[in-house]
Amino acid sequence: MSAVSSWDASIAPGARRVGPDGSVAQRLLLNWEELLTLGLVVVVEMAIVFSVDRADWVAEMPSLPLTAFVGLISGWLLARTPWSALWMQLIGVSVGLALVIGMVMRSMRLSDPVAAGGIGDRWSELWARNADWFNALISGGVSTDPLPFVMLVVFAAWSFSYLAAWAVFRWNNVWLALLPGGIAMLSNISYLPGQPSAEFVVFLFAAMLLVTRIHLRRTIARWHGQRVVLPQFLSLEVLHLSAWVGVALIVAAWLIPAGDNFGPVARAWNGVISPISDRLEPLGRVFIGID
Repeated sequence: MSAVSSWDASIAPGARRVGPDGSVAQRLLLNWEELLTLGLVVVVEMAIVFSVDRADWVAEMPSLPLTAFVGLISGWLLARTPWSALWMQLIGVSVGLALVIGMVMRSMRLSDPVAAGGIGDRWSELWARNADWFNALISGGVSTDPLPFVMLVVFAAWSFSYLAAWAVFRWNNVWLALLPGGIAMLSNISYLPGQPSAEFVVFLFAAMLLVTRIHLRRTIARWHGQRVVLPQFLSLEVLHLSAWVGVALIVAAWLIPAGDNFGPVARAWNGVISPISDRLEPLGRVFIGID
């Protein structure tokens, strides 16, 4: 089997491509089942990016919700095509890089206030500032320029949403859709004061429903192979029950002491992440411009 033909099986071996058989037009037709899944993915990803966007890390930050939404929709459309996943990935990543660079160039503040501010000026400054930051990173220097951090965050907002759409609609892999963005969200709110935000609660609730949804979709695919007759609105019944279970779990989790107030958990967590945090701590010298 060639590398191209085995690409789809590399993440979730045996996962069936979602969508009816037939032409490209037929595969792109919508139905309420797919709209329901897409809606849950949108809620999950928007909760993540709104949390990061509301933190207001850098003044030059472009619109993260718009970036994530474009990544999600492009990933969803490309994932539903019947063509080679490898070529679709190349197209998607190219579009994503162009989007990220364009949005960062549009929102960046030029160091020369009298510059014309055209595409050429912005591209030249974008290249120069990133080159200076990279040289500081390699040489052990210091950088106060927030622009590279902006590019990292914007690219992460696009890539996590794109990956989530591809994982759900091409690979039927819900954990690959949830874990990268969920880790990013937890990292973000860990730096913020106060209690976890409303976006975190929305993320947890929608994530629980999405896990149930993808599990049901896998089960239904298996039942179809066994010619099992299913109720017409089974998906809605399962979603309704999952919603109540999700509410109960979130309320229960809210009553459990936070990690900072529960010594054994806090010490265990610090022991797990300390090897990583100790290695990353020196990188703070090139992110001095970040609050």
